[in-house]
Amino acid sequence: EQDLVLLLPARLTRRKNVELAIRITASLVAHGIRTRLIVTGPPGPHNVANIAYVCELDELRRSLGVEKAALLLYLERDGARRPMRIGDRVVADLYALSDALLFPSTQEGFGLPLIEAGLARLPVFCSDIPPSRDLAGDSGHYFALDASPHAVADMIESWMRTDPAYSLRRRVLRSYTWQAVYTNHIEPLLWRAKRQGEERAAT
Repeated sequence: EQDLVLLLPARLTRRKNVELAIRITASLVAHGIRTRLIVTGPPGPHNVANIAYVCELDELRRSLGVEKAALLLYLERDGARRPMRIGDRVVADLYALSDALLFPSTQEGFGLPLIEAGLARLPVFCSDIPPSRDLAGDSGHYFALDASPHAVADMIESWMRTDPAYSLRRRVLRSYTWQAVYTNHIEPLLWRAKRQGEERAAT
C-alpha cells in the first residue's frame, strides 16, 4: 500500500544520523507520498547514551506525526513484549521488499549496507562522505551532511518520477500481485454475487 519503502539497516547510534532519515520521511509524507521508513537495528551496545538517543528518535517521529511511517523495529515488541530483534534472513527480505536504501550516516568505517544494496539492485541515497563515495562511486545519489530534509526528499521524489525500474515495480505491485488481483478483481465479484443473492432472496 506504500508509494515508497526506504530501508535503513543500521544500529541506533548518533553517527547513523537516523533523525535526518525521520525528517526526510516526514517531508515525503507532507508531499502526499505514502512512505515507510524501516530502521532495522537496536541501540549500539557500547554506549549507554544510545538508549537516550532512541528516546529522542521516538519523540521526534511522534512530534512530526510519522510514528507509523518511520518504523524503528527496536521499538516494536514480539509476543513476549520484548524488543524485536531480526536476523539476517529478515534483513535480506527487507532489501528485497524495499524501493531504496537511505543511509545518512555522518561517519562510516566501511559502509556494508551500500554493498548489500548493490547486490539487491537497490538505489542508494546517502550522505556524501568518503566511505560512501568509495563504495558507490558514480552510482549513488548523494546529499551533503548539512542538506535540508526537504532537499533530500525532493531528490528522492525526482527519482521516483523518472526511474523506469521504480515505476514498473510499483505498477506490478499495484496490479499484479495476488493481493492486488484479489482486491481489484476477485473481491468486487464476490461482493456483487453476495448482493445479487440477497436481492434474489428478498424477492
